[in-house]
Amino acid sequence: MRNLSVLNGMKKTAFIILSAIALYSCGGPEKPKKLLSEKQMEDILYDVSLLQSINSFMPKVLDDNNVNSATYVFQKYKIDSLTLAQNQVYYAHDLEGYKKMQQRIAERLKAERETTLGKKPGDKKEPVINTGSGLPSVESATIPLSEEQKAKAQHRRDSISATAKKKLRRVPAIKTAQ
Repeated sequence: MRNLSVLNGMKKTAFIILSAIALYSCGGPEKPKKLLSEKQMEDILYDVSLLQSINSFMPKVLDDNNVNSATYVFQKYKIDSLTLAQNQVYYAHDLEGYKKMQQRIAERLKAERETTLGKKPGDKKEPVINTGSGLPSVESATIPLSEEQKAKAQHRRDSISATAKKKLRRVPAIKTAQ
């Protein structure tokens, strides 16, 4: 059931990106009535990326905190889906600026991940098994782990969970209608 909502979110994101490309080819979008600053747009896209990650890897954290990822960003930034879509199209029209914005978001996510995992600059990166698809292979998940490795993995999960809960506490809990 959770995978279906992730898939729907991915479809919406793909639709917005395709809309941006279509409008770009038509000479450019109009300035939205409620134009968000570039910093606000970056913050929104960062939160969307973070929510998608939490939803993919730890959906129970969102459920435990009564957070509906579909409405969280709209309520936090006091915008609606049309405003977000118009601003996304507007900012995506400048491909170089949008690319720089996405790079800053990726850097923020990387820094957050390193902070969560307790890594310091210069630490060795963990080995990644390359399957050609860019994703770890299923076999890599079945390798037997030592007790020390299991403890480290549990510590990382706990750290990620604690960080997610901390971030979700910044905004009052949003009750979901069920």
